[in-house]
Amino acid sequence: MNWDNVKLIFAVIVFTTLFVGAGVRNDYRNVNSIEANAMGAISGLLDHEMVDKLLIQNQSDLINMPKVKVDLRALEIAIERIPFVKSAEVFLSISGELKVEFEERKPVARLVGAETGYVDASGFKMPLSEKFAVRLPLADTTNCIGGVAEIAVLADYVQQDSILNKIVTAYGCDDNGDLTFQTRVWNHKVIIGNIDNMPFKMNKFLAFYQRAKAKNMLSAYKSVNLTRGNQVVGEKI
Repeated sequence: MNWDNVKLIFAVIVFTTLFVGAGVRNDYRNVNSIEANAMGAISGLLDHEMVDKLLIQNQSDLINMPKVKVDLRALEIAIERIPFVKSAEVFLSISGELKVEFEERKPVARLVGAETGYVDASGFKMPLSEKFAVRLPLADTTNCIGGVAEIAVLADYVQQDSILNKIVTAYGCDDNGDLTFQTRVWNHKVIIGNIDNMPFKMNKFLAFYQRAKAKNMLSAYKSVNLTRGNQVVGEKI
């Protein structure tokens, strides 16, 4: 056998042995710390302490547990059961740090009336938090044909618009089941009907709002109807 080939085979065996040995040692290294980090901004409904506590409850003695025994997927599932969590990723570093990255659900309205809690943009309902209250427009689903889902779409649109987000205070439906929202100070009831053509309807309302504000006539109206095609029908007090 060629001596160069022998040396190559020997080098491969040594490298493989070292690599496998390092992998085994890494697997049996213990978890030495837990770190939870939020992905993106958090509203305050969920905090790192809550996630840390759930991790420890889910797998007791997590600290000092050999890495190979940690069920990462089970931990992710447990964290995602928290109603305020949208998604979670759990992984272990080589040095033994257990790291959690979670994304909090973003509430867009607070439910009142027959339903209570918060709702996010997808229509997912969350309970009220014992730790923190988020200041959001109120939403009453009474008479709403589309239920909380349509209100969630409307509330998400409003929250993303800098002007609407400042002036809208509540969502609901009138006796006909038409979707409505109310504005701050002047307490206008704005009838939007449904979520079809939302940008078109909202642009109509903003144009009406800006004109009425410029003429100091906002307080002259008690309702604004956006369901009449290109028209904006304002009912005066």
